[in-house]
Amino acid sequence: MSHRRQPIRTDNGFALFELVAVVLILGTLIAIAVSSYLFTRESAEEVAAKTNIRSAAPAVEAWRTDNHGSALDVDGDATTSGYQGMTLLLLQTNYARGLTGVAVPATGSILTPTDFCISSTVGTYTFFKHGPDGPITKVTGGTLLCS
Repeated sequence: MSHRRQPIRTDNGFALFELVAVVLILGTLIAIAVSSYLFTRESAEEVAAKTNIRSAAPAVEAWRTDNHGSALDVDGDATTSGYQGMTLLLLQTNYARGLTGVAVPATGSILTPTDFCISSTVGTYTFFKHGPDGPITKVTGGTLLCS
């Protein structure tokens, strides 16, 4: 009987090439996931800012209707009518308890009986609506057009 010696194999790990391939594949997958996440987050911020404006619009219009220039109207001030006297706190108290993310300018700026401006900022996106028939517009150049 002949006894052949079996070669001893000592494969105790992965070859360098295999490790590099795995790292490259994982890096590619992570890069795809991160870029997809960032795009989704930015898109969600844009939609949220626009939605805040749309959610506030009915409350703003209800304010105009109920603010008719008497001491018994919604703001209790006989010298204001229409959109005048409107504040975010009064909108939340009287019309939209869950209304958040919307800015109403200080009284006396762009709040007249027939005109208003509201804005919303979420993340890096700011949108505004100027007047009852105005479109929801993205702020560009850092300047709010109705301030």
